[in-house]
Amino acid sequence: MHLAQGNWLKVVEYWRRSTALWVRRAERGNDDVGRALTGKQKSEVERKADQFSGLVKAGHRLATQDRGEQVMLAAEMFKTAQWALPSEAAGSLTQMAARGAKGDPKLAALVRERQDLVEEWQKRDAARSAAVAQPPDKRDKGAEAVNVARLDAIDVRIAEFDNRLVAEFPDYAALARSTPLAVEEVQAQLDTSEALALFLDMPEWKPTAEETFIWGRH
Repeated sequence: MHLAQGNWLKVVEYWRRSTALWVRRAERGNDDVGRALTGKQKSEVERKADQFSGLVKAGHRLATQDRGEQVMLAAEMFKTAQWALPSEAAGSLTQMAARGAKGDPKLAALVRERQDLVEEWQKRDAARSAAVAQPPDKRDKGAEAVNVARLDAIDVRIAEFDNRLVAEFPDYAALARSTPLAVEEVQAQLDTSEALALFLDMPEWKPTAEETFIWGRH
């Protein structure tokens, strides 16, 4: 509704909230290597890429209305665009990490166990969403509390696995985790003779037109 009305402040507000959920799930329960091991094709973030793209469209229009927020919004949308773009390079690195995991029994066991935790978390999270959508008289608060406690425990265990992977298998951890870089992080990686250009091509999404966004850093 806000998109149709051109209320960009509200559009950005809602899309920030929804995409933040997907980002949190990706950062906390990133299962890219688990997908490579099991043959699954796309992550949740990849399936929701249009939501990140929509946020970029709205963020651009909000920036034209509020010049004081342009720099902040440009930096924020730079990271958002990276979530919107499926990366073949990142996929190749993930496949490489998966092959490395298969070749090391200890590493493979850690990755498999972590993947099992991620899958349990996803199922329990879906159950939580279904439970809160029920009418108040149909909800089982006790069962919901048990489920939430288990979700919290899984979060802790996943964090422990991630710390072990970084400490014991740093090369694997570096390959397996592909997350967007902030503007400052990109600039720190570039030599004085280098520059980076990021392109995000967007289809028509009424009331917005077909357009291409470009970010440049040097």
